Amino acid sequence: MTITGGPSACAVSDAMASLRLNGTISTLSAAASGEVAVGPAYTVRCVEGGSGAFNDYLPSVPAGSVVVIDAGGRTDVSAWGGIISAEARRLGVRATVINGACRDVREMADLGYQVFALGSTPASGRGVISSDDVLVDLVIDGVTIRPGDTVVADADGVVVVPQDRADEVLDLAWSIAARDDALHALVRDGTSLRDARANLA
Repeated sequence: MTITGGPSACAVSDAMASLRLNGTISTLSAAASGEVAVGPAYTVRCVEGGSGAFNDYLPSVPAGSVVVIDAGGRTDVSAWGGIISAEARRLGVRATVINGACRDVREMADLGYQVFALGSTPASGRGVISSDDVLVDLVIDGVTIRPGDTVVADADGVVVVPQDRADEVLDLAWSIAARDDALHALVRDGTSLRDARANLA
């Protein structure tokens, strides 16, 4: 499922919680963010040493996807940077999510390419880690990410929706977002939050 824009990560997280689904990755934050990025996960696992391949899979990533990289939580070297962000953007990739570190944060922000990571470091991962395994199941912060699962990411963080529940979750998230927008409007116009909630009950 590929979507241009989408409900916020907060609305999707609320929808997941109401359906008793676990999908919020709380350990990651936006290194460079913009509008809501929504798309199917293209999963990558990095290993120490390995073949030496470093983001060589990128030409195979379908446009509209969100690349999800498990770098084992390493923050001493980066798994992603500015030049690869430029290429990903050229190829139509929506965003990159990293259980690890990135670098070239200013370049990514200038590109308008969204990256979510544990942190940033100037140190390159090239020659240290290899992106040998693609389209594999990952577990990040207790959340399982399978190829094709829907990833929703914005300035508030990252939520992963199981592929077989995506329509249900996103429909509910849109409803939650609409109610929240209505609450905001009433409170901005001078209605108390208690009365606004009662009006929308």
